[in-house]
Amino acid sequence: MAFHRAPSSSSSLIPISRWDVFLNFRGEDTRKTFAAHLCAALRQNGIHTFMDEKLRSGEEISPALFKIIEESEISIIIFSKNYASSKWCLDELMKILECRKTKGQQVLPLFYNVDPSEVRNQANIVGEAFTKHEQRFKNNEMKVQMWKIALTEAANLSGKHLENKNEPEFIHEIIEWVNLILLKKTYFQVAQYPIQIEPRVHDVKLLLDIKKNDSTRMVGIFGTGGIGKTTIAKAIYNLIASQFEGSCFLGNIRETSGQMDGLVNLQNKLLSKMLGGSSPTIDNVDQGITLIKKRLCSLRGTKKVEGMLINLPESNVIRLNSKAFKKMKRLKMLIHRNARFSEEPNFLSNKLRLLDWPNYPGESLPSNIFYGKDLVKLRMMHSKLKKLDRVQNFQNMKIMDFSYCEFLRKIPDVSSIPNLEELNLKCCRNLVKELPSSIGYLVGVKHIILYGCTNLTNLPDSIHKLQHLKELSLSCCTGIKELPSSIGYLCTIKTLNLHFCINLMSLPNSIYQLQHLEILNLNECKQLREIFRLPPNIIEVQARECMSLAIFLEPRRSQSVNTWEPPKPGVRTTSLALPLLSHRSIPAGRPPGTLILLFVLVCKADDPQTSLYFPEIVPRHPRKTVH
Repeated sequence: MAFHRAPSSSSSLIPISRWDVFLNFRGEDTRKTFAAHLCAALRQNGIHTFMDEKLRSGEEISPALFKIIEESEISIIIFSKNYASSKWCLDELMKILECRKTKGQQVLPLFYNVDPSEVRNQANIVGEAFTKHEQRFKNNEMKVQMWKIALTEAANLSGKHLENKNEPEFIHEIIEWVNLILLKKTYFQVAQYPIQIEPRVHDVKLLLDIKKNDSTRMVGIFGTGGIGKTTIAKAIYNLIASQFEGSCFLGNIRETSGQMDGLVNLQNKLLSKMLGGSSPTIDNVDQGITLIKKRLCSLRGTKKVEGMLINLPESNVIRLNSKAFKKMKRLKMLIHRNARFSEEPNFLSNKLRLLDWPNYPGESLPSNIFYGKDLVKLRMMHSKLKKLDRVQNFQNMKIMDFSYCEFLRKIPDVSSIPNLEELNLKCCRNLVKELPSSIGYLVGVKHIILYGCTNLTNLPDSIHKLQHLKELSLSCCTGIKELPSSIGYLCTIKTLNLHFCINLMSLPNSIYQLQHLEILNLNECKQLREIFRLPPNIIEVQARECMSLAIFLEPRRSQSVNTWEPPKPGVRTTSLALPLLSHRSIPAGRPPGTLILLFVLVCKADDPQTSLYFPEIVPRHPRKTVH
């Protein structure tokens, strides 16, 4: 199916595209196979396609090739196994995405014998390619990082995956998609302006004022026949149609409406153009007027919504269409409280700043072009998420809460989220054994909650880079046996919670370096045997049910070691912390950082050997009481 394209000699009133399709591909993977077959099929269908036939290695892309990309209506990216190893492909990709943003170019990513997640997350063979790039471009790290961002952005676009399809079927799908896009972008032939209509077109465009998209505009052009009214209308249509989701040009209204069922035919054409193949067929003019008004109003109701709170009196299942949020492109806040959705969405607005969706039904975030660049808060508690995609785009994110996401297995590279302040992974029981080393790039994070991550066995050494961290909760992380010595560099941490880390055997000596640590919770650390050094300014240590604790060294008297013998058989040992003195309750004259710790040996209720004592830790104060 061939389309009329605007000739290069046309006025600037008609957008000029020299090429219909530009093919971006890795030559060694597909030049003589899939790319060649696709190019041939496109050309056979009358689609003007550019495919670089030359073998490239090591040279820079010429300005002429960049110009061809700029002059193309559509770019098709063929992701293959070795795509990411080509500097040439990646440079072309960056130019394509630039044209998408600046010129509205349509982009279609294809995944040929490679999984989209590998491209999106730079995993496996794609990740290996970037490792080589990082070694090769040591002096230009920014370029490699820009390639990564471009690759992720492109892989997040709505595309097509070969998977189990046969190649001819796959190519047929692509050609249908291209034909549809080109049909929407087909411009009307406009006369060569014998009456110099360009200034008049400019005036009409100003009257339309399409930047103010919150209102309806109607402009009438009056005059005798043959003076260029239709020519002006076509030129205006060519200029602005691409800025709308739907468009329709109805010509020869007077002649058509005078025919049998002429108005009905015009109404059907209008509905078809607005709604696509889903539009119903109307039978009479009145029905058409009602339906057109209803559909137009429906399209504007959704488009204006910026915030939505769903809070039902009871927890009911909502029959959610996967396209329910597609028209809500202004949506900035979406909060669900107790609704349960039967289907996951496949579209969310890129304007979203707050997404609060407990029990989210999908295994991943929507697969549309959802980047989340404006997201500040993301709360997805108790959801069915299995993987997190596109977090590289969350540059403005401050709070991420995935607590109780029991199906979540892996935290991806988080190096591109420098503004994150809180990461909550509470009770994500299936997380892999170790957090990614990229967690060290969360330079602004203040709270990390890993409570109940029972599979977690190690913290990465890069944790020492978190110079603003105030709280680290590892409570009930039963797989942790030791902490990295690099934890001593967390110079701002105030609370360290290790409650019920039942396999933790010792604390690193470097814990003494935590100058601002105030609260240390070691309750029920049943394998903990010794505490050699504590930070000098600590206020509270909680150590109930530390069955194996034999050596405890107070924080200021570094040469004094207090030991205690386990009780006789039948006697249970616990150690308690008082609701100890806070800074405010420390009496005048008492040094800051005073630690009060109480060990209690508990026997049976009728056992006269029950004893209560304080170890020699700090000078006692007469106001100290035990209840």
